[in-house]
Amino acid sequence: MKKLFNSKFLFVAVVTILMISVIMLVGCSPFKDAPQGITIDSRKFTKIKDKRMFAEAEDYQGYIYKNGEEAFCFRMKSPDIEDGKKYPMVIFLHGMGDWGNDNSRHMYHSLIDSVEAYVNEPTFVFMPQAVKNWDWSDKGLLSDKGGMDKLYNECLDKLLVQYPIDPSRVYLTGMSMGGHGTIWQATQHSEKYAAIMPVCGLFYFEKGGIQVSNLEKIINKPMWFFHSRNDDAVEFSNSPRLIGELEKLGATNIKSTWFDEPLHDITKLAYDNAEVWQWFFSQRLN
Repeated sequence: MKKLFNSKFLFVAVVTILMISVIMLVGCSPFKDAPQGITIDSRKFTKIKDKRMFAEAEDYQGYIYKNGEEAFCFRMKSPDIEDGKKYPMVIFLHGMGDWGNDNSRHMYHSLIDSVEAYVNEPTFVFMPQAVKNWDWSDKGLLSDKGGMDKLYNECLDKLLVQYPIDPSRVYLTGMSMGGHGTIWQATQHSEKYAAIMPVCGLFYFEKGGIQVSNLEKIINKPMWFFHSRNDDAVEFSNSPRLIGELEKLGATNIKSTWFDEPLHDITKLAYDNAEVWQWFFSQRLN
């Protein structure tokens, strides 16, 4: 009888602790008490288990953007600013599974290291993190939960006003869900981006066609596609098929690089190349 009582007591104690932990986690959400607009995310970002990520990058300040009850976090690197000068900006959209509010899992070594190695001028780097189960469209075309389009563009517009960013030199890239987001954002907001680089993008579903409209809006946009022929998550055919549709509409300024490695995350293969960044930063909006 005593053992049974002890077992019940232990069970109740464990459940209680778990419930308190959940409540504390919810209460500690960085979005809960954040002011409206763009504010500094004061958390300390430390190394995480995934070796592909560089959460502890100290020169990438953490921020939170909030509008009403909706919010998301992002990291941004700013150059040493000189009066009267404007600077380019690189934007990286992460893939599915790196969403959340930790402001860490979307910090890809491949992007951060390559900008450091190959970009030979001061630049802003904007790395937003999508809300859990949301993608980079307006309605959640891929995730069927929600879309970052409104919040992301509100925040980007504020950054373009608050910081000396050259509006003719904003460069957009992303992988997987972020590759889809790169095309989606460029087609819906083509006036914002000088050039785009979709990496292993998910553009098609088994049922139905492309999940992006207004392709005609980017037929004059410089584009460079990357994909592995042996992608183990997103079919390689996604990228050449989309290129074919763009070319049918009259697009001519398209580059492509295909790899053979059996990988989905090919961001290191794609970005670790001086020629890629020289091409990217040579583009300007007319």
